[in-house]
Amino acid sequence: MSTHPYELLRVEQMSVAYGEVKAVKGASLTVGAHQIVSLIGSNGAGKTTLLRAISGVLPLQSGRVEFGGQDITRLPVHTRVGLGLAHVPEGRHVFGPLSIVENLRLGAYGHSDKPAVRRRMEEMFELFPILAERRTQPAGTMSGGEQQMLAIARALMSNPRLLILDEPTMGLSPKMIGLVLETLVRIRSQQIPILLVEQNTVEAIRMADTVYALRVGEIVASMPGADVTEDVLKTFYLG
Repeated sequence: MSTHPYELLRVEQMSVAYGEVKAVKGASLTVGAHQIVSLIGSNGAGKTTLLRAISGVLPLQSGRVEFGGQDITRLPVHTRVGLGLAHVPEGRHVFGPLSIVENLRLGAYGHSDKPAVRRRMEEMFELFPILAERRTQPAGTMSGGEQQMLAIARALMSNPRLLILDEPTMGLSPKMIGLVLETLVRIRSQQIPILLVEQNTVEAIRMADTVYALRVGEIVASMPGADVTEDVLKTFYLG
């Protein structure tokens, strides 16, 4: 099946297993151009596994992944990155001894157009002013929130067509949570769609064009974010 012109990502009947344990069971979803799509569900529901399978970190037991109309189901991670799929995993994983600038350059690895990379870096400094102020600082000496912003900026250095984010506000202060979430809205305004897993369910829903709910590895509901009420949430989580 070919992807609809407005669908950048299509996942069809994805199943992923860890040994005998099936962590994702027949999941299907789409992400359209310029959308924020949120995955919600309790711990252990399979959200992170689903994201890792989309980005190629985990193999599929069955199913199919299309990106930009291309079947990427069996493509390795680096090829998916080259096609424009960027994944910021849970836990940030910045290169602590390296400076902010050096971390950002790593995000543009494989891009040979140096003037374009410099322009992209300046765009990141406009999007994340705190990084511009501390560009020579070792990443490991930054706060958790600042490191999260660097991790997102590093992913954006590849000029992605889709940004996948796994728990971007986990462990952050309320102030930094607000800054990160505001940044996601600004990223979407730059016409970069986002596939989001976020522990702050209320905010994940508020920002989302579409919400998918996972329970024990299965997508049990999907609907526009604007239609998700408190009663619907109780159904998602309690059945």
